[in-house]
Amino acid sequence: MNKNSKHLLIIDDDDLIAIGLRDYLELREFDVDSAPDYETAKSLVRDCNYAIAIVDIVLSGHTAEIGMAFLRWLRESSPTTIPVVLTGYRTAWLEHFAIGMGITFLLDKPKSFDEIAGLISTVLLEGAASRRS
Repeated sequence: MNKNSKHLLIIDDDDLIAIGLRDYLELREFDVDSAPDYETAKSLVRDCNYAIAIVDIVLSGHTAEIGMAFLRWLRESSPTTIPVVLTGYRTAWLEHFAIGMGITFLLDKPKSFDEIAGLISTVLLEGAASRRS
């Protein structure tokens, strides 16, 4: 995997999750940026090519619909970025939306940092293998 294939974005307004997960992933040699809101995330996505974006679908003061609008924007603006949705608010409606958007990874909070890192490594390895095929 090249360095760009390990560039990740975390979008979460919970500092314990955002900073803790960022630090955990950086110890595992991932290059990680984090954003506390969707506007900051959009700015980062415009400037960088991320392999994966870990997105909290419901940030404080926002509805799931706003998070879904961000995911639509992300898919259009950075089609090679793989979205991983991390949520404490899973519903059938959210699952239906994710499937319709082609989002394969919908994780429930709480999820251990080790589980998230394992998923990221698997996704990146599968992506690297499919690019070689």
